[in-house]
Amino acid sequence: MIKVLLHVPLWDGKVATLSGESPQAPPKVYQKARDSWFALDTGGLEVDYLSTVLNPFTPEEGRQWSSIAYQNINYKMEKARQVALSQGYDYLFNVEQDIILPPDALKKLLAHNVNVVSGDFRHRPSTGVAFNTSCLVWDPPHGLNGGNVRSILKSDYANNELVKVYLAGYGCLLLSRSAFELLAFDQSDDGCWSWQVPRQGFTLWCDPRVACGHID
Repeated sequence: MIKVLLHVPLWDGKVATLSGESPQAPPKVYQKARDSWFALDTGGLEVDYLSTVLNPFTPEEGRQWSSIAYQNINYKMEKARQVALSQGYDYLFNVEQDIILPPDALKKLLAHNVNVVSGDFRHRPSTGVAFNTSCLVWDPPHGLNGGNVRSILKSDYANNELVKVYLAGYGCLLLSRSAFELLAFDQSDDGCWSWQVPRQGFTLWCDPRVACGHID
């Protein structure tokens, strides 16, 4: 039976928060998102759930997505990777705490039988991110001054279930054991992490049909 570790890195840690406080209550989890994780179709799979909470680094006040905030995220991602490695999981499925998964998300991603694959979701309007999709395509010619980085279009997957992408966030990311054995979470952010995927000999894929909700 395939063993999957579903990991949710919670942003609001017990040690350090953006306001500098140390809350006594458990971190906030968006209920609709949480319900979707436990409503996944997991028939025929062994799925365990792991939430990582500790924030060892204190983010700069008023800067949610600072470099230190990403250090906290990568710390949690790496902790989950180590658990998956030490406990013999076949896949590591990372889901961010504000992501609503469709019930067939995990099985659809597994069915592709690839090493690194992401679902897709829309960026929250409040972030001000210019791109519409969480996964990005880089049109050729590639290079520092060439090509065009853009959101996924329907035409990209009109005849294919998978789209080769240049960047994928951590929001709905499935890694095979072959992948998470080599791909440590030691980069500055999810963009830089995406860049190391081809350097380790893997292709970064996205299935836009695994369309997740994103709570604002």
